[in-house]
Amino acid sequence: MITNSSLSDQDFAGAIIERKDGKMLFQLRDNKKTTVNPNTWWIFGGGVETNETPMETVIRELKEEINLDVNKKDLKLIHKEQLKTKKVYLYKIKFNEKTPPLKLKEGKSMRFMSKQEILKKTNVTTVLRRFLSTNYP
Repeated sequence: MITNSSLSDQDFAGAIIERKDGKMLFQLRDNKKTTVNPNTWWIFGGGVETNETPMETVIRELKEEINLDVNKKDLKLIHKEQLKTKKVYLYKIKFNEKTPPLKLKEGKSMRFMSKQEILKKTNVTTVLRRFLSTNYP
């Protein structure tokens, strides 16, 4: 997890988890001072640690945050963005309906929503809003 103190120097890797119906899984972030983008909708993921690839970060974070086991072959890099001081890597995963139930371990809530539903919300992270508005079908 990225904390406010490490936000400026830590790359981020996360996953858009999409069901067959096109709805994607989003996380409502905790509303704590130590949380980056508190109380906003975002995707599951986190900071890329030393000696870790962005793909390895996504695999680790999905297990930690929602108890989802993912293989490298299931991940497809769909977006890479250079911000002022870090890079953001977004991967896509097709959600398998036969997957064991997800268990939220980080954040206030999680919900599958369509692109239109998430963009109607006022508390969506800037990076997610920009990505969905310009780069995602």
